[in-house]
Amino acid sequence: MAIGTTENTIHLWDGQSGELRSILKHKSPVSTILWAPDGQMLLTGLWNKSLHLWDARSGGLSWTLEHSGIIYSMTWNPDARTVAAGTGEKLTYLWNAKNGELLRTLKGHDDGVICLAWSPDGQTLASGSDDQTIRLWDTPSGKLLRTLQAQGGEIISVAWSADGQMLASGTIEESIQLWQPQSGLFLQSFEGIYGNAETTVWSPDCPILVSGSKDKSIYALDASRYLTPD
Repeated sequence: MAIGTTENTIHLWDGQSGELRSILKHKSPVSTILWAPDGQMLLTGLWNKSLHLWDARSGGLSWTLEHSGIIYSMTWNPDARTVAAGTGEKLTYLWNAKNGELLRTLKGHDDGVICLAWSPDGQTLASGSDDQTIRLWDTPSGKLLRTLQAQGGEIISVAWSADGQMLASGTIEESIQLWQPQSGLFLQSFEGIYGNAETTVWSPDCPILVSGSKDKSIYALDASRYLTPD
């Protein structure tokens, strides 16, 4: 378990024994912590616009990347080989997780990239922006596949269903919108998410979408009507 502190450190704890395993020291307050899918590496984003990749087993620093723009969002590819970050420069960067090599720069948004989510197969990256669009990228080639225009408000969260057949986006206008990513078809808007849909997460085994909001509520939404028959 990783816990960030106000002293520019992250404490790594053993989840079973409760023992402190190591302390990761930074030069700036930590704004984001993100575990790799395999649980072996930890990605941290700092207020000073830098990224750090840590070996969670040894506590050693693997690499550091400096940025000119604020880092708003981070995500791992499901295979844990690639990391992505969205920035206030309207760009999304993809790096090799092993050595920090820049693989691609995705350009297209007209405002900051606030949220990111990789498809379950690791081939498509969804980026949500203050420009009120979700853009779907073919990450092996860097090609923009399609642009989804939100029905109102900046995009603050995106999430793929476990089968990759649906994409949910949360907006600042208190709604969650449901899309069919392969076609770009808009399916439905769930209204009344009071206080903005800050977080959206799909159940791993059923078409239930859960959203957390600034109004301190958790919403569970049923999207089963949009399932594609086998």
